[in-house]
Amino acid sequence: MDPNSADDRSADPPPKRRRTVLRNVTKIEVGEGLCKEVIERAKGDASGRDMVVEAEVISRLSKVAAKWVHKGKAELYGSRITGAGVNRDSDFDVSVGWPGYKPVGEGTAEKEAYKKKLVKLCKTLHAKGFLHGKVIPSKRIVLVSCTDSVTGQTVDITLNNTHGVANSHLFKVIHYTLLPELNPAVWVIKSVGALRGFVNPKKGFLSSYCVLTMFVIAAQKCGLIPAKLDLDAIRRTETPAVPPAPSPQKLALLLATFLATYHTSSALSLSVDTMPPAPAPTDTNVPLYVSDILDGSNCARSLTPSNWLVLVEELGRIVDLAANGDSLERWLVPPDSEDRGPESVSQNE
Repeated sequence: MDPNSADDRSADPPPKRRRTVLRNVTKIEVGEGLCKEVIERAKGDASGRDMVVEAEVISRLSKVAAKWVHKGKAELYGSRITGAGVNRDSDFDVSVGWPGYKPVGEGTAEKEAYKKKLVKLCKTLHAKGFLHGKVIPSKRIVLVSCTDSVTGQTVDITLNNTHGVANSHLFKVIHYTLLPELNPAVWVIKSVGALRGFVNPKKGFLSSYCVLTMFVIAAQKCGLIPAKLDLDAIRRTETPAVPPAPSPQKLALLLATFLATYHTSSALSLSVDTMPPAPAPTDTNVPLYVSDILDGSNCARSLTPSNWLVLVEELGRIVDLAANGDSLERWLVPPDSEDRGPESVSQNE
């Protein structure tokens, strides 16, 4: 039987093993009552999505891609594919690619030609109802950001981001067939992190994709998913229309393991254990290295050293709230309601 199949996940680990994991991995406990509330809130947010509208947005973007470049196509990736931590207000992350795509070279003439091509893309987007298009400079990817006039949502377009598309489909299978607790787990940390500032890559904190990867690593550590994931088997797996119902007990274990793993002042370098394995980390001289499931790059590369200390402190706050049995509303208190929060730390430290 395929070790990554949905049937294997239905068999709970022996109770003795689960207690051993909790005793050896972490002393942190997260209440099942709170987890039930998290599951309901995450489910409510996800149910607010309008799949018809999403399909219509992608259809219009595909027309933009085809008009902009020969045989161009648009593909959705990110949380709207993985279903983890998603809601109706989630950004549309879209890859626009075409056969024979080549990254821009170093020559000045080539860059100018590319810039003109992107300006044409923004004009084409505007004609199809995607307003305020602008090119965002980036060392890793070319990004065009705009606003959909129909939904009012932000649309972030990357060029030929086949890596992001492939990652998203891998994590969707993991979520839908192995780990339905992934959605509420990512939802609660993203929600707390958005309010308190530690999930915000533009300000030197974590990205949503990094949080997702961190949870899959934690799930392997506590035995909720196979200790080694066969990526080829996952790619061949068909996902159901919806994932199974999450378990409050397993969500409590996943959150506790996540907090125990990442609430530490020691530098960490962690990865999802896969077959074939991802490439080795390229730079271990960072406080937190979370290896990408495919190429081994650091998903936490946006996290600055000073903000890493803030992240550890913020996770410590959640640990304390969990220990006190506080409600979800206490988790979701913004920093301006307390004496101190992430925004009080200078980004220039």
